[in-house]
Amino acid sequence: MKKRILCALLAVFILAGAVPSFAVFNDISQNSERWAAESLASLGILSGVGNGAFRPDDTLTRAEFCKMAVLAAGFDEVSIYSSYTIFPDVLASQWYAPYVNAAVRKYQIIRGDHLGRFNPDNPITYGEAVTILLRMLGYTLEDIGYFWPRDDAVKAEQIGLNREMKSFGTGDNLPRGQAAILIRNLLLSSKKDGGLFASQAFNTGEQALLAATWQSDAGLAYGEIRLFGGAEETVVVSDTALPDSLLGLRGIPVYTKTGNRIAGFIADTQGLESAVVRSTSVDSVETESGAKITVPRSCKLLVSGKLSDYVTAYYDLRPGSEIYIYRDASGAVSHISGGQATLSLATSAVYGVDDMVISQSARIVKNGAAVTRDQIERYDVVSYVASENTYYVSDSRVTLLYEDAQPTYTLPSTIKAGGKTFSISEQAARYFRDLTFNRTITLLFDYNGNVAAAFDSGKVSAKAPAILTDLSESSATVRLLSGIELKAPPSFAGFSTVNYGEQSASSLYRSVGRLVYVSQDNSGKLVFSTFQYSTAAAGTVDPSAQTVGQTAFSPKIHIFEEPASGMPLRELSLKELGSAVIPSSMVRHAQRDSSGRISILVLSNITGDGFTYGLVSQSQQEVSVGVGLDGKEITRTQYVLSVRTSEGTQTLETFYNPGLGAVRDVPAAVAQGVLSLPYVSASPAYTLTRFSTVGRDDFDSQLGVRVGNAFIPLAENVQIYASGINRFLSLSEARSNFTQFDIYCDRDPGTGGTVRIILVR
Repeated sequence: MKKRILCALLAVFILAGAVPSFAVFNDISQNSERWAAESLASLGILSGVGNGAFRPDDTLTRAEFCKMAVLAAGFDEVSIYSSYTIFPDVLASQWYAPYVNAAVRKYQIIRGDHLGRFNPDNPITYGEAVTILLRMLGYTLEDIGYFWPRDDAVKAEQIGLNREMKSFGTGDNLPRGQAAILIRNLLLSSKKDGGLFASQAFNTGEQALLAATWQSDAGLAYGEIRLFGGAEETVVVSDTALPDSLLGLRGIPVYTKTGNRIAGFIADTQGLESAVVRSTSVDSVETESGAKITVPRSCKLLVSGKLSDYVTAYYDLRPGSEIYIYRDASGAVSHISGGQATLSLATSAVYGVDDMVISQSARIVKNGAAVTRDQIERYDVVSYVASENTYYVSDSRVTLLYEDAQPTYTLPSTIKAGGKTFSISEQAARYFRDLTFNRTITLLFDYNGNVAAAFDSGKVSAKAPAILTDLSESSATVRLLSGIELKAPPSFAGFSTVNYGEQSASSLYRSVGRLVYVSQDNSGKLVFSTFQYSTAAAGTVDPSAQTVGQTAFSPKIHIFEEPASGMPLRELSLKELGSAVIPSSMVRHAQRDSSGRISILVLSNITGDGFTYGLVSQSQQEVSVGVGLDGKEITRTQYVLSVRTSEGTQTLETFYNPGLGAVRDVPAAVAQGVLSLPYVSASPAYTLTRFSTVGRDDFDSQLGVRVGNAFIPLAENVQIYASGINRFLSLSEARSNFTQFDIYCDRDPGTGGTVRIILVR
């Protein structure tokens, strides 16, 4: 069973930006510490020390632990608690002051020493740490005992607060990695008076399996996360890029306050076993250690982001792959996760540059599709997986300004290019020996999206396809279709100046939210070129066959919807295409990759989900915008657009004419994204026309309505309004109290239209 949580209404007038990400820690060797640290990082409770490092064995100070503790409690009032001093050694000007002050005043979880000091730079001891967390859980001195810190350590062990941790004496210093486990355990612990502690601070969901992210599964749209609660699949949009190390783990999803977006994930690894596969059979797994694990037929298997019965998919577990094993209360294996997202690419080379021989018997996969040797091109990255006798080929590349390298220029482990830090493997580092800072280079990426090689842009250059997500005179942000986000000053060269009402600006602003080609020049500016649509490869789109005309989809296809000409694009997943054949007239762009498959597909308004539907009013007024050189006031026409839905009224003031005229409370559609842009060329709103009037018996439960011989589906968030009582209603309430229903669709139902608004009378 599957459900999808959509977040359209969170950004009715705001162009959705790129999903922010945090660096995955590259120096944590222990799984338990890595899972805990990256869970907390996803919630903003802790961070690394730069360049992907966490330093799990470093000592943690009392101030640092205090900050982690109050953030775990949901603290977000830094400004309120940063203006005064409680302890003489915690001045209001110091970075940790608001967290220490909140720990004293808001949470009452710390006290000073006998001299009234906090000693913020002293190492936190295990005994001090568990005492603080026990207070956070609601335990008092009477609950714990009077012999501190011995009784506190005993109580922590009794309630499992120290599970998966190393053994510590109460006076031992607590390292950063072990502190991460302790704080994670706090979040997953029950409070003294009942209830999950994490639910006190965050909007938590039910325990679920983190199956896939958009980075690990090409079937998910940008920003989407797939969860399984039991056998039920849920696809949500994330506010953070969850690290691959958490894939396959059970845990608690944490949602934003609205509940529609994932803000983080707390991995619950209690009782988790891990093993490396030697071989599999229909009822068992043999591990590299020689153990044979019996697997019952009821066991579920998560592999490549999909949940199946183990007996039907056990052969997808590759020898040498790491798996996670969960058991039920009886000790039987209930679930296995394995074969997550990343291929083990043993050796990589640049085709046409490095010496390499491609075996005639091997399989060749380029951009996810099987190809022939003739389809490998110069500067493609070729990676060989011996266990599969397969070459994985990637032609992903981008030209950026080479800014820095660490720890050495000739053999870097990280480099900075395009304002972004990239990890460099030892194998890839050799390509940087002759490259020069402050000049543009072209990065070549392997099949997994890692930097595999680099060349001076004079030898090989590349403008990468991307979405321009944000633009101002001083800054531009782009998201490459490979998922990489870049931010740098923009170049407006090559784009004309156009008038927008009483203002003028570069025509590049028309490309915000749309496809562009991007590279970087030697001055560090992002250089753009227009992405021209072409229908030369267009044809009827068959989502079931995954074809455009006679051409197959690329396994890494990017599908976009352009709700109206000039509007920002919405990326769609394969699931959102549905199963109905889409006529070629709705294909605005179809682009083949070097393997001959469709890699970029832009469709017109096929879902209707690019708009918010409600009762819309538009008015206008003259407002002052300054004084001219002649001393006279300058005025401009300001338009006020408001949309009423069952979730409330949202209002926007803009100098761009939305185009509805002077209307009040008319059924209409308002574009998501367009009105938030400073310069637009697309029409941001349109009124809906009544399609038909039906009776209460014409509805088929909550699914749709019959009009003559046609069945028209109802939108999931269909707006039902009764003007006589000035209220939005549920469908059941409307059918119980009214007899006539005016139906408004987003477009002609004959071309896939959906009922978006119902006016009852």
